[in-house]
Amino acid sequence: MKQIYKILIILVVIVVIAIGVYLSWKKIIGLPNDGNVLPPPGQTPNPPTGTEIKKISEQPVFDFWLVPDTGEIYYLTPDGKILSAKDGPDLEISTQTINALNFIEVGPGNQKILAAFGSPRAPQWGIFDLIDKVWRPLPADITNATWGAKENELIAILKTLGGLNLATVDLSKTPPNYKTLIKDFRLKDVRFTLAAPERLIITELPSANYTGRVWQLDLKTLTFNLILAPENGLTLGWSQDKNVVFKFSSENGFSLFNQNFQETAPLFFSTLPTKCETSGTSTIYCFVPQDVPDDVILPDDYFQNKFYSVDDLYTINLETDETKKIFKSSENGAPTIDGKKPKALSSGLYFINRYDNYLYELKLL
Repeated sequence: MKQIYKILIILVVIVVIAIGVYLSWKKIIGLPNDGNVLPPPGQTPNPPTGTEIKKISEQPVFDFWLVPDTGEIYYLTPDGKILSAKDGPDLEISTQTINALNFIEVGPGNQKILAAFGSPRAPQWGIFDLIDKVWRPLPADITNATWGAKENELIAILKTLGGLNLATVDLSKTPPNYKTLIKDFRLKDVRFTLAAPERLIITELPSANYTGRVWQLDLKTLTFNLILAPENGLTLGWSQDKNVVFKFSSENGFSLFNQNFQETAPLFFSTLPTKCETSGTSTIYCFVPQDVPDDVILPDDYFQNKFYSVDDLYTINLETDETKKIFKSSENGAPTIDGKKPKALSSGLYFINRYDNYLYELKLL
């Protein structure tokens, strides 16, 4: 009997030692990656989530913009009302409603927005000014527009008796003063982006069903060049400072360019331009779908709300080409995010979640 007791005691000691070794090993491998402990190849350690992300708008958001000098965050509701997002109740800036908003574009000084609304094929145009908090309609002969280099200047297509002309519009005059750049401007269904004071980028509206093209117009010499070969689903997005171009096509996926359309950082993921933005430094933020089913057609299904993604958030350092995952949806208590139009301030990253169309803030570690 004494021999049996000795055997039992030895077994208990072995079990206790084994449990201690297991718990110690579990604690070691559970430590966060501090730069000395590397994750397995192809994997990224999960970032902390939960309390670092929160909804900050009281109403659904059509679009929003930031004023870096003051830290103010303004947003438009789907019916065109304008509010300022606050820690407490949001402040109403304008209660005037607008039907069928198409898109907005923030002016050079972040104090005005240009808005297209109504029929996408023949939109009406207006400008909202934060100074006097008033919407001002633009003349009906403007059929397409973007901001010029100055706060009171537009580049627009004008409908005249002789056809469609590309012109600059001086809004400081009453009525606005026009200066024709190109007569009989024949490009339709395009979007304009002023990449530099004398470089106008003209992009055809994207669809996976046909090839889109991108042109550059030199506003000084009026030289007109094709700068990207036609691709199906060709979609462009620009960083707010116009130093980075985000490009997607159904054929070649996602890539990054500098303002001269030279490819920059190599990427191992694919996403859409509307999911990316820079912080104004060397860092790019991109929401990246965790999975895209084979039967999803991009970008069409995304723009037509037939497909909603579940996104992770990545940063890209343009100086080192380093890519990091800093947020993962639907894990460790984090909400499910389909992020679009991210914008960064020192206080955090702001974006619209397509699952509820509210504005969110993600605190950056």
